[in-house]
Amino acid sequence: NNFILGIVTDVTKQMQEIQKLEQERDYDYLTKLYVRPAFVKEAGKHFENPESKIMAVIMWDIDKLKYINDTYGHKCGDRYLCKFAEVIKTLEEQGGIVARRSGDEFLGLVVGNSHSEVIDIINNIRNKINETSVLVGENVVERLRASMGIAWYPEDGATLEMLINYADFALYEVKFNLAGMNVERSKFDETDYKLHYNKEFNQIVKGDCITFAYQPIVSAKDASVFGYEFLMRIFSDIITSPRKLITIGKLYSRLHLIEDVTFNRAFEEYENNRAHFQNKKIFINSIANIILTEKTLKHLAKPYGNLEMLVVEMIELVDAEEEVLMNKNEIFNGYKAQIAIDNFEGDLEYLETTELDVKYIKIDISLID
Repeated sequence: NNFILGIVTDVTKQMQEIQKLEQERDYDYLTKLYVRPAFVKEAGKHFENPESKIMAVIMWDIDKLKYINDTYGHKCGDRYLCKFAEVIKTLEEQGGIVARRSGDEFLGLVVGNSHSEVIDIINNIRNKINETSVLVGENVVERLRASMGIAWYPEDGATLEMLINYADFALYEVKFNLAGMNVERSKFDETDYKLHYNKEFNQIVKGDCITFAYQPIVSAKDASVFGYEFLMRIFSDIITSPRKLITIGKLYSRLHLIEDVTFNRAFEEYENNRAHFQNKKIFINSIANIILTEKTLKHLAKPYGNLEMLVVEMIELVDAEEEVLMNKNEIFNGYKAQIAIDNFEGDLEYLETTELDVKYIKIDISLID
Protein backbone atom coordinates (compact mmCIF):
# COMPACT_ATOMS: atom_id res chain seq x y z
CA ASN A 1 0.00 0.00 0.00
CA ASN A 2 3.00 2.28 0.35
CA PHE A 3 4.36 1.46 -3.11
CA ILE A 4 5.18 4.42 -5.38
CA LEU A 5 6.15 4.12 -9.04
CA GLY A 6 7.97 7.01 -10.70
CA ILE A 7 9.05 7.50 -14.30
CA VAL A 8 11.88 9.88 -15.17
CA THR A 9 12.28 11.05 -18.74
CA ASP A 10 15.27 13.07 -19.93
CA VAL A 11 13.85 15.82 -22.20
CA THR A 12 17.11 17.75 -22.52
CA LYS A 13 17.47 17.15 -26.25
CA GLN A 14 13.85 18.05 -26.94
CA MET A 15 14.15 21.28 -24.95
CA GLN A 16 17.40 22.18 -26.67
CA GLU A 17 15.75 21.65 -30.05
CA ILE A 18 12.80 23.85 -29.04
CA GLN A 19 15.17 26.56 -27.84
CA LYS A 20 17.11 26.31 -31.10
CA LEU A 21 13.92 26.69 -33.17
CA GLU A 22 12.78 29.66 -31.06
CA GLN A 23 16.20 31.27 -31.50
CA GLU A 24 16.04 30.84 -35.27
CA ARG A 25 12.49 32.18 -35.37
CA ASP A 26 13.00 35.26 -33.19
CA TYR A 27 16.57 36.39 -33.97
CA ASP A 28 18.25 37.65 -37.11
CA TYR A 29 20.90 35.16 -38.22
CA LEU A 30 23.55 37.81 -38.94
CA THR A 31 23.20 40.48 -36.26
CA LYS A 32 21.62 38.29 -33.52
CA LEU A 33 19.04 41.04 -32.92
CA TYR A 34 15.32 40.40 -32.81
CA VAL A 35 13.51 40.12 -36.13
CA ARG A 36 10.49 42.39 -36.59
CA PRO A 37 7.72 39.97 -35.39
CA ALA A 38 9.66 39.19 -32.20
CA PHE A 39 10.28 42.91 -31.66
CA VAL A 40 6.57 43.66 -32.04
CA LYS A 41 5.74 40.90 -29.54
CA GLU A 42 8.26 42.07 -26.92
CA ALA A 43 7.73 45.80 -27.41
CA GLY A 44 3.97 45.27 -27.36
CA LYS A 45 4.18 44.22 -23.70
CA HIS A 46 5.02 47.82 -22.79
CA PHE A 47 1.74 48.94 -24.37
CA GLU A 48 -0.45 46.68 -22.22
CA ASN A 49 -0.26 49.14 -19.30
CA PRO A 50 1.55 52.17 -20.74
CA GLU A 51 -0.01 54.99 -18.70
CA SER A 52 2.98 55.95 -16.61
CA LYS A 53 5.65 55.24 -19.22
CA ILE A 54 7.62 57.59 -21.42
CA MET A 55 8.41 55.76 -24.65
CA ALA A 56 9.99 56.52 -27.99
CA VAL A 57 10.26 54.35 -31.10
CA ILE A 58 13.42 54.79 -33.18
CA MET A 59 13.95 53.82 -36.80
CA TRP A 60 17.52 53.71 -38.13
CA ASP A 61 18.70 53.43 -41.72
CA ILE A 62 22.40 52.87 -42.39
CA ASP A 63 23.64 55.55 -44.80
CA LYS A 64 26.76 53.95 -46.30
CA LEU A 65 25.95 50.26 -46.64
CA LYS A 66 25.55 50.22 -50.43
CA TYR A 67 28.81 52.12 -50.85
CA ILE A 68 30.65 49.67 -48.57
CA ASN A 69 29.14 46.62 -50.29
CA ASP A 70 30.01 47.96 -53.75
CA THR A 71 33.51 49.15 -52.78
CA TYR A 72 34.78 46.50 -50.37
CA GLY A 73 32.40 43.55 -50.82
CA HIS A 74 29.45 42.12 -48.94
CA LYS A 75 31.56 40.49 -46.23
CA CYS A 76 32.73 43.93 -45.22
CA GLY A 77 29.15 45.16 -45.47
CA ASP A 78 28.08 42.37 -43.10
CA ARG A 79 30.85 43.38 -40.69
CA TYR A 80 29.56 46.95 -40.81
CA LEU A 81 26.00 45.75 -40.09
CA CYS A 82 27.14 43.60 -37.18
CA LYS A 83 29.12 46.45 -35.61
CA PHE A 84 26.09 48.73 -35.90
CA ALA A 85 23.91 46.05 -34.29
CA GLU A 86 26.46 45.64 -31.51
CA VAL A 87 26.29 49.36 -30.73
CA ILE A 88 22.50 49.72 -30.66
CA LYS A 89 22.17 46.49 -28.68
CA THR A 90 23.61 48.41 -25.71
CA LEU A 91 20.15 49.98 -25.42
CA GLU A 92 19.01 46.68 -23.92
CA GLU A 93 21.18 47.41 -20.87
CA GLN A 94 18.79 50.31 -20.15
CA GLY A 95 15.61 48.33 -20.73
CA GLY A 96 15.30 49.07 -24.44
CA ILE A 97 14.45 46.63 -27.25
CA VAL A 98 16.17 46.58 -30.65
CA ALA A 99 15.63 44.64 -33.86
CA ARG A 100 16.76 44.35 -37.44
CA ARG A 101 13.76 45.31 -39.53
CA SER A 102 15.20 44.58 -42.97
CA GLY A 103 18.54 44.76 -44.80
CA ASP A 104 19.85 48.10 -43.54
CA GLU A 105 16.91 49.20 -41.35
CA PHE A 106 16.73 48.76 -37.60
CA LEU A 107 14.05 49.37 -34.95
CA GLY A 108 14.33 50.36 -31.32
CA LEU A 109 12.03 51.04 -28.37
CA VAL A 110 13.36 53.22 -25.55
CA VAL A 111 11.49 53.36 -22.24
CA GLY A 112 12.19 55.79 -19.39
CA ASN A 113 10.74 57.55 -16.38
CA SER A 114 10.89 61.00 -17.95
CA HIS A 115 11.11 62.68 -21.32
CA SER A 116 14.58 64.03 -20.54
CA GLU A 117 15.81 60.55 -19.52
CA VAL A 118 14.69 59.07 -22.84
CA ILE A 119 16.28 61.96 -24.76
CA ASP A 120 19.57 61.37 -22.91
CA ILE A 121 19.45 57.67 -23.81
CA ILE A 122 18.78 58.48 -27.48
CA ASN A 123 21.54 61.11 -27.62
CA ASN A 124 23.94 58.69 -25.97
CA ILE A 125 23.29 55.94 -28.52
CA ARG A 126 23.56 58.46 -31.38
CA ASN A 127 26.99 59.53 -30.07
CA LYS A 128 28.10 55.91 -29.74
CA ILE A 129 27.12 55.25 -33.35
CA ASN A 130 28.98 58.32 -34.63
CA GLU A 131 32.10 57.53 -32.58
CA THR A 132 32.40 53.87 -33.65
CA SER A 133 34.64 52.79 -36.52
CA VAL A 134 34.80 49.55 -38.51
CA LEU A 135 37.65 47.99 -40.47
CA VAL A 136 36.08 47.43 -43.92
CA GLY A 137 39.11 46.89 -46.12
CA GLU A 138 42.84 46.48 -45.88
CA ASN A 139 43.90 49.43 -43.71
CA VAL A 140 40.54 51.11 -44.47
CA VAL A 141 38.41 52.26 -41.54
CA GLU A 142 34.91 53.65 -41.89
CA ARG A 143 32.85 55.35 -39.19
CA LEU A 144 29.32 54.14 -38.58
CA ARG A 145 26.76 56.45 -40.12
CA ALA A 146 22.99 56.09 -39.85
CA SER A 147 19.96 58.33 -40.13
CA MET A 148 17.36 58.14 -37.39
CA GLY A 149 13.65 58.90 -37.12
CA ILE A 150 11.92 59.19 -33.73
CA ALA A 151 8.25 58.97 -32.69
CA TRP A 152 6.93 59.57 -29.15
CA TYR A 153 4.20 57.87 -27.19
CA PRO A 154 1.48 59.10 -26.89
CA GLU A 155 1.99 62.39 -28.79
CA ASP A 156 2.61 60.68 -32.14
CA GLY A 157 0.50 57.56 -31.68
CA ALA A 158 -1.24 55.36 -29.15
CA THR A 159 -0.15 52.04 -30.66
CA LEU A 160 3.21 50.50 -31.48
CA GLU A 161 2.26 50.09 -35.15
CA MET A 162 1.38 53.77 -35.46
CA LEU A 163 4.62 54.82 -33.79
CA ILE A 164 6.65 52.60 -36.11
CA ASN A 165 4.92 54.17 -39.11
CA TYR A 166 5.52 57.70 -37.84
CA ALA A 167 9.17 56.99 -37.02
CA ASP A 168 9.46 55.64 -40.56
CA PHE A 169 8.07 58.91 -41.95
CA ALA A 170 10.50 60.93 -39.83
CA LEU A 171 13.36 58.74 -41.06
CA TYR A 172 12.34 59.32 -44.65
CA GLU A 173 12.41 63.09 -44.07
CA VAL A 174 15.96 62.74 -42.78
CA LYS A 175 17.16 60.50 -45.63
CA PHE A 176 15.60 62.74 -48.24
CA ASN A 177 17.07 65.94 -46.85
CA LEU A 178 19.70 65.48 -44.14
CA ALA A 179 21.31 62.04 -44.17
CA GLY A 180 23.16 61.23 -40.95
CA MET A 181 20.88 63.34 -38.76
CA ASN A 182 17.96 62.47 -36.50
CA VAL A 183 14.46 63.95 -36.54
CA GLU A 184 11.53 63.54 -34.20
CA ARG A 185 8.22 62.65 -35.81
CA SER A 186 6.43 65.21 -33.59
CA LYS A 187 8.06 68.05 -35.53
CA PHE A 188 5.92 67.13 -38.55
CA ASP A 189 2.20 67.43 -39.04
CA GLU A 190 0.32 64.36 -40.29
CA THR A 191 -1.68 66.53 -42.70
CA ASP A 192 1.59 67.78 -44.22
CA TYR A 193 2.70 64.19 -44.72
CA LYS A 194 -0.52 63.26 -46.44
CA LEU A 195 -0.21 66.23 -48.78
CA HIS A 196 3.48 65.46 -49.33
CA TYR A 197 2.76 61.93 -50.56
CA ASN A 198 -0.72 62.41 -52.02
CA LYS A 199 0.17 63.21 -55.63
CA GLU A 200 2.59 60.34 -56.08
CA PHE A 201 0.38 57.88 -54.19
CA ASN A 202 -2.55 58.68 -56.49
CA GLN A 203 -0.35 58.33 -59.56
CA ILE A 204 0.95 54.95 -58.39
CA VAL A 205 -2.46 53.46 -57.56
CA LYS A 206 -3.61 54.43 -61.06
CA GLY A 207 -0.94 52.03 -62.31
CA ASP A 208 1.14 54.65 -64.11
CA CYS A 209 4.37 53.95 -62.20
CA ILE A 210 4.16 50.20 -61.62
CA THR A 211 5.72 47.28 -63.42
CA PHE A 212 6.88 43.83 -62.28
CA ALA A 213 9.98 41.71 -62.30
CA TYR A 214 9.25 38.03 -62.86
CA GLN A 215 11.26 35.94 -60.41
CA PRO A 216 11.34 32.28 -61.48
CA ILE A 217 10.43 29.65 -58.91
CA VAL A 218 12.38 26.50 -59.72
CA SER A 219 11.41 22.95 -58.83
CA ALA A 220 13.99 21.15 -56.72
CA LYS A 221 12.85 17.86 -58.26
CA ASP A 222 13.76 18.43 -61.89
CA ALA A 223 15.05 22.05 -62.13
CA SER A 224 12.09 23.09 -64.28
CA VAL A 225 10.47 26.50 -63.79
CA PHE A 226 7.38 25.86 -61.70
CA GLY A 227 6.10 29.44 -61.63
CA TYR A 228 6.97 33.12 -61.33
CA GLU A 229 6.66 35.54 -58.47
CA PHE A 230 5.55 38.98 -59.63
CA LEU A 231 7.79 41.43 -57.77
CA MET A 232 6.43 44.98 -57.88
CA ARG A 233 8.75 47.71 -59.11
CA ILE A 234 7.76 51.35 -58.54
CA PHE A 235 9.09 54.26 -60.61
CA SER A 236 8.62 57.24 -58.30
CA ASP A 237 10.73 59.95 -56.70
CA ILE A 238 9.70 59.51 -53.07
CA ILE A 239 7.59 56.33 -52.83
CA THR A 240 10.18 53.90 -54.08
CA SER A 241 9.26 50.52 -52.57
CA PRO A 242 6.14 48.39 -52.02
CA ARG A 243 6.72 48.56 -48.26
CA LYS A 244 6.71 52.36 -48.35
CA LEU A 245 3.57 52.27 -50.52
CA ILE A 246 1.79 50.03 -48.00
CA THR A 247 2.86 52.24 -45.08
CA ILE A 248 1.37 55.28 -46.78
CA GLY A 249 -1.71 53.32 -47.81
CA LYS A 250 -2.34 52.54 -44.14
CA LEU A 251 -2.06 56.21 -43.25
CA TYR A 252 -4.62 57.11 -45.93
CA SER A 253 -6.84 54.05 -45.15
CA ARG A 254 -6.55 53.21 -48.86
CA LEU A 255 -4.89 49.82 -48.85
CA HIS A 256 -7.73 48.53 -51.05
CA LEU A 257 -6.45 50.73 -53.89
CA ILE A 258 -3.00 49.15 -53.63
CA GLU A 259 -4.52 45.67 -53.71
CA ASP A 260 -6.64 46.54 -56.71
CA VAL A 261 -3.87 48.07 -58.81
CA THR A 262 -1.47 45.23 -57.92
CA PHE A 263 -3.74 42.54 -59.34
CA ASN A 264 -4.97 44.57 -62.31
CA ARG A 265 -1.46 45.53 -63.43
CA ALA A 266 -0.08 42.05 -62.78
CA PHE A 267 -2.77 40.44 -64.95
CA GLU A 268 -2.24 43.02 -67.68
CA GLU A 269 1.39 41.94 -67.85
CA TYR A 270 0.42 38.28 -67.59
CA GLU A 271 -1.90 38.67 -70.58
CA ASN A 272 0.75 40.54 -72.57
CA ASN A 273 3.28 37.75 -71.92
CA ARG A 274 0.88 34.82 -71.85
CA ALA A 275 2.84 32.81 -74.39
CA HIS A 276 5.91 32.99 -72.17
CA PHE A 277 4.13 32.03 -68.93
CA GLN A 278 2.19 29.17 -70.59
CA ASN A 279 0.82 26.92 -67.85
CA LYS A 280 3.11 28.18 -65.08
CA LYS A 281 1.81 29.43 -61.74
CA ILE A 282 2.00 33.14 -61.02
CA PHE A 283 2.53 34.26 -57.42
CA ILE A 284 1.13 37.73 -56.60
CA ASN A 285 1.50 39.45 -53.22
CA SER A 286 -1.80 40.24 -51.53
CA ILE A 287 -2.45 42.33 -48.40
CA ALA A 288 -4.02 39.76 -46.08
CA ASN A 289 -6.61 42.07 -44.54
CA ILE A 290 -7.94 43.40 -47.88
CA ILE A 291 -10.50 41.66 -50.12
CA LEU A 292 -10.63 42.33 -53.84
CA THR A 293 -14.03 43.36 -55.12
CA GLU A 294 -16.14 40.78 -56.96
CA LYS A 295 -16.13 43.14 -59.95
CA THR A 296 -12.32 43.09 -60.12
CA LEU A 297 -12.12 39.30 -59.74
CA LYS A 298 -14.70 38.70 -62.46
CA HIS A 299 -12.75 41.04 -64.74
CA LEU A 300 -9.50 39.17 -64.07
CA ALA A 301 -11.04 35.73 -64.56
CA LYS A 302 -13.11 36.55 -67.66
CA PRO A 303 -10.48 35.70 -70.33
CA TYR A 304 -9.52 32.43 -68.61
CA GLY A 305 -12.74 31.11 -67.05
CA ASN A 306 -11.08 30.91 -63.64
CA LEU A 307 -7.83 31.86 -61.91
CA GLU A 308 -6.24 28.44 -61.47
CA MET A 309 -2.87 29.84 -62.57
CA LEU A 310 -2.89 32.24 -59.58
CA VAL A 311 -1.21 31.75 -56.21
CA VAL A 312 -2.19 34.50 -53.76
CA GLU A 313 0.84 35.21 -51.58
CA MET A 314 -0.40 36.64 -48.26
CA ILE A 315 1.58 39.54 -46.78
CA GLU A 316 0.90 41.63 -43.65
CA LEU A 317 -0.60 38.58 -41.92
CA VAL A 318 0.15 40.04 -38.48
CA ASP A 319 -2.55 42.69 -38.96
CA ALA A 320 -5.17 40.45 -40.57
CA GLU A 321 -8.53 39.63 -39.02
CA GLU A 322 -9.48 35.94 -39.03
CA GLU A 323 -12.94 36.61 -40.47
CA VAL A 324 -11.49 38.58 -43.39
CA LEU A 325 -8.92 35.85 -44.04
CA MET A 326 -11.59 33.15 -44.15
CA ASN A 327 -13.76 35.23 -46.47
CA LYS A 328 -10.80 35.91 -48.72
CA ASN A 329 -9.80 32.25 -48.69
CA GLU A 330 -13.31 31.19 -49.74
CA ILE A 331 -13.52 33.75 -52.55
CA PHE A 332 -10.19 32.78 -54.11
CA ASN A 333 -10.97 29.07 -53.75
CA GLY A 334 -14.15 29.76 -55.72
CA TYR A 335 -11.95 30.95 -58.58
CA LYS A 336 -9.64 27.90 -58.16
CA ALA A 337 -6.75 30.10 -57.02
CA GLN A 338 -4.37 28.86 -54.30
CA ILE A 339 -3.02 30.46 -51.11
CA ALA A 340 0.62 30.93 -50.08
CA ILE A 341 2.14 32.46 -46.95
CA ASP A 342 4.89 35.00 -47.62
CA ASN A 343 8.15 35.12 -45.62
CA PHE A 344 7.20 32.42 -43.11
CA GLU A 345 9.48 32.75 -40.07
CA GLY A 346 8.73 29.48 -38.31
CA ASP A 347 5.47 30.19 -36.49
CA LEU A 348 4.31 26.57 -36.43
CA GLU A 349 1.53 27.38 -33.97
CA TYR A 350 -0.05 29.68 -36.55
CA LEU A 351 0.06 26.97 -39.21
CA GLU A 352 -1.59 24.51 -36.82
CA THR A 353 -4.41 26.86 -35.78
CA THR A 354 -5.22 28.76 -38.98
CA GLU A 355 -8.10 27.59 -41.15
CA LEU A 356 -6.49 29.11 -44.22
CA ASP A 357 -6.20 26.58 -47.02
CA VAL A 358 -2.44 27.09 -47.35
CA LYS A 359 -0.91 25.37 -50.37
CA TYR A 360 2.58 26.91 -50.35
CA ILE A 361 4.89 28.39 -47.72
CA LYS A 362 7.60 30.84 -48.69
CA ILE A 363 10.33 30.25 -46.12
CA ASP A 364 12.00 33.41 -44.84
CA ILE A 365 15.66 33.75 -45.77
CA SER A 366 16.64 33.96 -42.09
CA LEU A 367 15.51 30.36 -41.53
CA ILE A 368 17.28 29.18 -44.66
CA ASP A 369 20.50 30.85 -43.55
